[in-house]
Amino acid sequence: MPKNNKRSKISEFLNKKIRFGLIILGGAVGVFVIYLVLTHLFPSRSEQATKRIKEAERVSAGVTDYLNGLTQTQNVQLKKLFEKAFSLYEIGNYPEAIYPFNLSLQLRTEDDERVAVLILSGNCFLLLGNLKEAEVQYRRALIFAERVEDEDARSAAWGNLGVTYLRVGNLDSAESFHQKALNVYRKTGSQKEEAIQLGNLGVISQNKPDFDGAISYHQEALKIFKEIGYPLGQINQLTHLGWIFRTRQNFDTSLVYYQEALEITRRIGFTEGEASQLSNIGLVYHNKGYTDMALDYYQQALDIDKKTGVKMGEAQDLLTMGWVYEQKGNLDEALKRYKSSAKINRKIGFKRGEAIALSSMGTIYQQQGNLDEALNSFTEALVLHGEMRNKKAEANLLHMIGLIHRTKGELDSALHTHQEAMRIYREIGDVEGEARELSSIGPIYGDLGNLEEALKYYQEVLKITRDIKDRYGEATTLSNIAFVHVTRGDSKEALKLAKEALKIFQEIGAEKEAATVAENIKKVEEMLKPTEKNKTEEMKNDG
Repeated sequence: MPKNNKRSKISEFLNKKIRFGLIILGGAVGVFVIYLVLTHLFPSRSEQATKRIKEAERVSAGVTDYLNGLTQTQNVQLKKLFEKAFSLYEIGNYPEAIYPFNLSLQLRTEDDERVAVLILSGNCFLLLGNLKEAEVQYRRALIFAERVEDEDARSAAWGNLGVTYLRVGNLDSAESFHQKALNVYRKTGSQKEEAIQLGNLGVISQNKPDFDGAISYHQEALKIFKEIGYPLGQINQLTHLGWIFRTRQNFDTSLVYYQEALEITRRIGFTEGEASQLSNIGLVYHNKGYTDMALDYYQQALDIDKKTGVKMGEAQDLLTMGWVYEQKGNLDEALKRYKSSAKINRKIGFKRGEAIALSSMGTIYQQQGNLDEALNSFTEALVLHGEMRNKKAEANLLHMIGLIHRTKGELDSALHTHQEAMRIYREIGDVEGEARELSSIGPIYGDLGNLEEALKYYQEVLKITRDIKDRYGEATTLSNIAFVHVTRGDSKEALKLAKEALKIFQEIGAEKEAATVAENIKKVEEMLKPTEKNKTEEMKNDG
């Protein structure tokens, strides 16, 4: 089969399931890179263990702490407030830490002290998902950092602004901030911070996606973390590398990285990180089709997370187990685990995790034909992603909701929903998403009997598929346009377009699609035969 038979995202227009990924204590396990934030407390765990978990989360998120000697400040009031706030920050109680941080800003403080407090406060907001307020705090920190000409303070603010922009999908701005921070850290010899920024640039490359660039950044960061003996940083970079090679379907190399990360977690007694790596290894076996082996690793991870009280990890383990059961066709078991995952995430206030579980529930209900429940699940997930300003996820969910409305015969609602999804895709510059919505809107106008409008949308899709050289999508769209022409009674034009589609399908080795189009061509030719016969008789009569 020719190499160019690979379908693009556009080509898989309809009924494509939403799949999201989580970074678990530094581990990526899906298509979208989403940072994990734990906001609950672990009463049964030692304070030291909790601090390590939270430090691992901050490393995973790519944020940089900046203290600037606040622990030795001579301002008694400031020192007292800072110590209280920072102790809460270290154990991940970010909501409670914000208040004493803000109180310290009301004191008469030096500009360099104010910078440090603003950066830590911004980190709290970022890790809680309040990106707007995080950006405000970091930009205020930059103002004071400029006043005191503190390069490390500027770099910390730049780097953390980069993380903020990455989370809203603004990769160009994120890359610019991380690069500025990296340049300064290299100049000042701050190796740990340098490695963190390299890792952040690697994440941006993952999201572009530029996997070769990402591998280079993560390997450079890994080398530095090994040189300075920082195991949490090593685990983080190894997990990113494992994710990249897994995504490239180089499963053996992926396992090497995940296994190394697993060995480090066990060596340093980082039980929660061990569970995360077991889950990542399970994903590799899942991708290889070894579903029973994958379930075994997921169960090991789940047992550890339950024992140690890591609710976030437990919710993720249940979610991934649900994916396996769904793949095996056991929809009831899958739904059971998705529901449990959503419930846990809701209880601990992790909106991203809840939204992912709800989306997965929606796909199960959809497969079971329970469209009302599917619609409810997708809509709940849509609201959560809207609150988090996750535009791409919003558009994906609107697409799924539009499909359900069309299936239910609610064409006006379907049309409105797909148009809103298309608006968002255009806003964020997602050409493939835009084409998918155009391709979904076309048939709705066909259902409404407005063939001219349907044709207009299909023509837009055709232009995009040709621009990005998506031959499968081009052939599919030509076939759709041919159908519109048949419906309009223009069989000759339909035949011409169908033959173009057939040629492309044959060239790219899409045998099933080629057979379907060939059968349709026969039907159109049969429709044209009586017309040709009539013309012959007319010519005889004229003679």
